[in-house]
Amino acid sequence: MRESRVLVFGDLNIDVLIYTDYFEFKDVSYPIEKMTIAHGGVAGNIATGLRRLGMETTILGSVGDDALGKELLEALKKENIDLSGIRVMKKSPTGTMVIFVFPDGKRTIIGHRGANIHNTVSEKEAIRFLTGKKHLHVSGFTIYNLDEGKSIVTLARTAKNMGVSTSIDLEGIAYKKREFIANLRGLYDYAFLNEDELEQLTNKKDFYEALKEVWEKMHPKLIFLKRGKKGAIVYDGNDYFEGKPYIIKPVDSTGAGDAFNSGVIYGLVKGYSLEYVLKLGNMMGAYNCTMEGARVFPRNLDELLSFFGESLG
Repeated sequence: MRESRVLVFGDLNIDVLIYTDYFEFKDVSYPIEKMTIAHGGVAGNIATGLRRLGMETTILGSVGDDALGKELLEALKKENIDLSGIRVMKKSPTGTMVIFVFPDGKRTIIGHRGANIHNTVSEKEAIRFLTGKKHLHVSGFTIYNLDEGKSIVTLARTAKNMGVSTSIDLEGIAYKKREFIANLRGLYDYAFLNEDELEQLTNKKDFYEALKEVWEKMHPKLIFLKRGKKGAIVYDGNDYFEGKPYIIKPVDSTGAGDAFNSGVIYGLVKGYSLEYVLKLGNMMGAYNCTMEGARVFPRNLDELLSFFGESLG
């Protein structure tokens, strides 16, 4: 493998996908007609998406010393992803998510993060893994790791000192740790989140006002708001830019947000215009929804562009 350009810090999971037209939390049993077991987790998803587009990546993550962990590592190895930053934990199971997928492609996730909580990084390790990188991406769900977000700050500060660009998906932070955003001010160049997470983070339903609040607290260069079938919006602190969606028949939206992120990160690292960056993000997100599972990616960039009849220049 050539020198890795992107470091991804986040979870590695096995996904149990349950396809159903009805689900409610009651003391009853629900028979289903279809279930699929697939590979997931933010770090694995984004690293795979980037590799398919042609960018070398390294993962910082943790799996259990069990059959599921071995299966995840083997799949990532086949994608030619650098696994030198993955810990194998002896006494923790590999993270497992149960995902309920509904006929319209939307889903609900319930799971146990298992070995993922042990994914922490010291300053010395941050320097080692960031050396030679162009970009760092962090999953907000790592705030629930044993160090309660210390690694999120350590990685970003180290990256800044080393001239490495940074991005973070605010997913887990928006869920229950919104006060933590104060620790991120000036540390992350790019922030990602969806409409529900934006409302959770700000308690504002007007997403333009909500984006302004997040920007004022974080001061990133750009905020990417993922809007599903409505496309995406980018906010730079002053103006809003809209990326139009690609129309597909959704099968399963699991991993679509990670796919969007991988497309955007690829475009940013390559230095593409914001228009092309948004195109890549929306194409990757839409493509991901056309089949079952989180890691639905084209074989390469040419296949992605051909699928949507698009071009980057």
